[in-house]
Amino acid sequence: MLPHVRANQQRQLQENKIRRAAAAADAAAADRRAHYNGINRDNQIRNNQDRRNLENEAALQLQQLQNVTDRRKAQLAAQELADRNEERQRRAPRVGARDQNVLWKLRKCSLKLQHVWDEHTPMTEWSGVTFGETGGPAEGRVVTLVLAYHGSLGLSGDKPGSLLAELDALEYLDLENCGLTSVPAALGDLTSLRYLCLRRNPKLKRVPENLLRLRERNASVQLDADVKIGWVIVKLANFVLRRK
Repeated sequence: MLPHVRANQQRQLQENKIRRAAAAADAAAADRRAHYNGINRDNQIRNNQDRRNLENEAALQLQQLQNVTDRRKAQLAAQELADRNEERQRRAPRVGARDQNVLWKLRKCSLKLQHVWDEHTPMTEWSGVTFGETGGPAEGRVVTLVLAYHGSLGLSGDKPGSLLAELDALEYLDLENCGLTSVPAALGDLTSLRYLCLRRNPKLKRVPENLLRLRERNASVQLDADVKIGWVIVKLANFVLRRK
């Protein structure tokens, strides 16, 4: 065989050997990469799972903490509400038996008051009725009675008038436009009364002279100009009081 032919064959054998070795190295490298990728993928899956487990555990702990906080808040809110109710009840005006009895009798005398003052509603919530503050000198007593603009209440008789006169702690009495035709003289003896309004009662033409006592005690008595106090016209009575 010629020398140059042999040399070519040897060179080709050497190149094939090199190519086979390179291919084997590439295959081995590919296997290693696949192996490492599989390991990394498994590790990533485990890491993701561990992270989700931690997040779920943290969320559960947060929910438990929130539940405890909510229960605590609910307990505090319930306690605060109970304290407010207790304080409200402590400060709520109490109704004295005497004035309570008077108001019930007064309600019985008037059909309109029976509609205005519901028997199923606490007396402390009756429209126009105010009781003295708890702990005050007028505790449990009616201090304000506003019956204005209810139309004819039927309070002109002797019995309703005498009932009003029994409310001796009364400071403010408004009977404007109530269809009055007369008022009891005993109202003048209410030493606590500071305001009395009898205006816009067209049928009320005369009031007892005893009401002058209220003005002598600097109480405000509101009357229409044509009403007589005893035999004295209101305008003249005002002049006489000013002269005093």
